[in-house]
Amino acid sequence: MTKYCLDTNIISLLTNNLWKGDDDFIKQQKIKNKISEKNIDDLYITEITKLELISWMNEKIYKIHKNHTSDDDIKKIYPDITSKTIRKSKIEVDFIYDDLSSNEKEKLTQFSKQNKLLKIFEKQAKVLRLDDDSFLDYKDIIKMKSLKWKNYSDHSDLLIASICLSHDLVLITNNEKDFNLIEWLKVENWCT
Repeated sequence: MTKYCLDTNIISLLTNNLWKGDDDFIKQQKIKNKISEKNIDDLYITEITKLELISWMNEKIYKIHKNHTSDDDIKKIYPDITSKTIRKSKIEVDFIYDDLSSNEKEKLTQFSKQNKLLKIFEKQAKVLRLDDDSFLDYKDIIKMKSLKWKNYSDHSDLLIASICLSHDLVLITNNEKDFNLIEWLKVENWCT
């Protein structure tokens, strides 16, 4: 039975607030249709995707918060903004929702959807970690990378690919161009 790994860009497309006129709306509908055809037990994400989404959400929430909070309050809430402190503390958003712009409200809605989706994957043990086998695949990709990819620097993609390889998963992405360079990785684009 085929098992699938949803790339970060697929999760983002799934959780975006899109309107029928948006180009990405059609992609989102195609992804939802494909997911509905699959067994939910065969869908996974990687811990890399989880970290990318959490990092992105924290960065955006910080920016929204900064727009509605004094600099002194920001320093109290975010005394030392590093990936280490973000991992250790839950960022509290204590501004008044009505004071936010429509764009900021949309972002918070998207964060809420992403958070719910991440929790579903976590609850069902569907977040795959970078294990010893994945690391060996990563090393092989890096060796190949040095021969084929002179300017490629996104190691997140390479880590996601290595996890997919070690678990024999088909990677579902809207970024086929970069992943297709890994000859032995199975890649599908559910947006087309």
